[in-house]
Formats: sequence, C-alpha cells, structure tokens
Amino acid sequence: MLTGLVDTRRLYSIVPTPILEELGVKREEYRRFRREDGFVRQLGIGLARLELHGKTASVYIVFGDDPQETVIGSMTLTVFGLAADPIQERPVIRTVDIMTAIPHITEAAIRAKVTAKSFARGEAYYCQGAVESATRRGSQLFAAVQGSEWEPYRVGVAITDGDFTASCTCPYDWEGYCKHIVATLLTYINPDDGHSVPIATATPIADLLAGLDAPALRTLVNRLIATDPALADIVDEFCDGG
Repeated sequence: MLTGLVDTRRLYSIVPTPILEELGVKREEYRRFRREDGFVRQLGIGLARLELHGKTASVYIVFGDDPQETVIGSMTLTVFGLAADPIQERPVIRTVDIMTAIPHITEAAIRAKVTAKSFARGEAYYCQGAVESATRRGSQLFAAVQGSEWEPYRVGVAITDGDFTASCTCPYDWEGYCKHIVATLLTYINPDDGHSVPIATATPIADLLAGLDAPALRTLVNRLIATDPALADIVDEFCDGG
C-alpha cells in the first residue's frame, strides 16, 4: 500500500525509484521535469499496474528521486475514471492511502523459466479459460487451475523485482515450471484480453499473520498440520534453523 498525495497539478504520478525497481517496473524512456523551485531534472518513466479504489489499470509512472515523495497525478486519476473537485472546479491536493503498485512481470520472464512445450500448453490452458479463480495478496498470486484431476490444481506464485518463484500441486516434476503456473501468470499479465478471470485482491498473508499472537499462531500451525501431515517436516526443518 502506498500513501501518496493526490495533486491534479501534476500530470504523471510519481513513486520513489527503489519501490518501482523492487516491483520490477522497467524504465521505458527519460523525460525532463521542472520542480517547483525551478530546478530541472531528468527522470525515467515506466508502465506500472496499479490498483486504486478497487480497480486495476496500467499507468505510466515517474521514477521519483525523492524517497519521501509519492504523488498521484491527473493522468492516473483519469485512467481510473476519477477527477478534480467538480463543484469547486479547482485542483485537488490531499493525502490518500488507497493506491497499491502491483508487482510487474513480463512474458519473457515467464518463458525464461519454462520449457517451450510447457509454455505452449500453459498458453492453451489460459486461452481455454482453465484458470478458474485467481487472488492477489500483495506480491503473491494464488490460483485454481483445471487439470487432469477432478479437483483443480492449486498454484502459488511470489513475484519480486520482475522475477518469480512458484509451486503447483500437480505431479509435474521435469524441467522448469508446469503449464498450470504458465496459465496463471498469463492470466496475471493479461487481465483485459477476454481470456482471463477477474483477479481478486485480499490481505497479504504476512499482514494476516502479523495480527496473531503466539497462541493463535500455534493453533493455526496445528490445524494446518492436521490437514496436511507433511507440513510437520517443514516445521521440524524451520525449528532446526533450516
């Protein structure tokens, strides 16, 4: 979640460079910007996916050089169907806590981690609508994908700095990631092409766990182990410093 200043005097939104780089947003060009004190600076611009008021869209964002400055400009407001105060007919300058920058990933990054065969099959699954549901929790993506079994396979993806790691409950155990992961990621990067299910958003797992005390965490872990006994080995490894 980014807390920023809505300033309709600014055309572009501005997000600190370290945040955009961590999300994997790439600079596509550089432009000159004049600060209020008259100083001219050259900053990068890149296309980022944002969530604002529950809607998701791709917007060009400036790589800010001030780590304390996050600004939501008029272009972003327009893309999301928002505007300045229509009654007062004046710029709106106020602080908001409603914008989330969505981790970015490219098709090239997906192809780099799968075989050509897995990508082709995953793309076919994606086009056929095999991804039944998808939910983004911060930088993590969870999906249910149809497969050869009665129950859909469960996919989990963690996206960081333009790269990703993933897992799937299917039995695939060969080179690269499976077709279900490919289908999930294609759904993520192509939200408006007609093949994709809407991607829901939910509270990040880390934030949910942060609100639990030690007894509640123990209860949760015990319930998870009761559901999947294999998790006991993970607990052993973690407690042994693994």
